[in-house]
Amino acid sequence: VAVRFNMPVAIFSRSETSCDVAWRLLRMDDGETGEKLREAPIYECCTPELSMNELTAMSRSLKLKYAIKLLILDDLHLVQFDDEREELLVVKKIKALSKMLRVSILVVGELNGNVELRGGAMVPSMLSDLKEPVLEYEADLVMMLYRPDYYGDEVDGVGDVGGVADVIVRKNRYGQMGKVRMRFDKDRLRYYDWV
Repeated sequence: VAVRFNMPVAIFSRSETSCDVAWRLLRMDDGETGEKLREAPIYECCTPELSMNELTAMSRSLKLKYAIKLLILDDLHLVQFDDEREELLVVKKIKALSKMLRVSILVVGELNGNVELRGGAMVPSMLSDLKEPVLEYEADLVMMLYRPDYYGDEVDGVGDVGGVADVIVRKNRYGQMGKVRMRFDKDRLRYYDWV
């Protein structure tokens, strides 16, 4: 979004340092986007934990200073909470923050072990596989990635499944659900149109 559309993006990362995020972005460079990537309006905040008040204050500041359009949280647990009741409250506050700032917020969620127990077997992740079930109920849009080669699965009509990825829309309050086939470049950690 920041590279292709020059839209300001804020990334809040719990698991990576600013250097890790920058390295990951540079690794995605395909030669054409290198200069654009260096000039892209991407703002990083890499901290292991934030309170909801800190997240709100930092997001407001980024919105005022840089007019961010997208806020990415790489882990819901970046925001401190003690139990499931507090987790629900945090998710509701994140939704309220999105409305208040008029920005889209992407929360990266983890899966529980159910997919591994099923062994892939051409049964991509379901909403019930989310490690944070509150996301299943509160999110407006839930998309899941499925890479058949990761599970050793085959794909009809595709010879070599290496590089095949499906983006599966499991929940969409404002539109359709379905699947979009993509190409995944393992070396660059990038997704491309299937064409």
